[in-house]
Amino acid sequence: MVKLGFIGFGEAAFNIARGLKGEGVDGIIAYDKFWKETPAGELIGKRAAEAQAKLVPTHRELVESSEMIVSAVSADTAVALAQASQAFLKPGQIYVDINATS
Repeated sequence: MVKLGFIGFGEAAFNIARGLKGEGVDGIIAYDKFWKETPAGELIGKRAAEAQAKLVPTHRELVESSEMIVSAVSADTAVALAQASQAFLKPGQIYVDINATS
């Protein structure tokens, strides 16, 4: 089982995680910088519960705990987030950016 982590748990990440869970993938984790803010945090928590994804409190914890990291954030933050993630990545990890920029 690959330890899969999502950075950003908006609509895209939620639906992918939910679909993967439906196919039997366990151990999905997620981090979203808005998870403690109202009202976004309520929706993120609800989505995480539905997808059976564990929310982790920090970006660093997510990267260090995952074998494959899926960055599902807006295009305007994707590059800075990838650069920040680089400090925590280890050899053998996979980092995938799925933002929808043209």
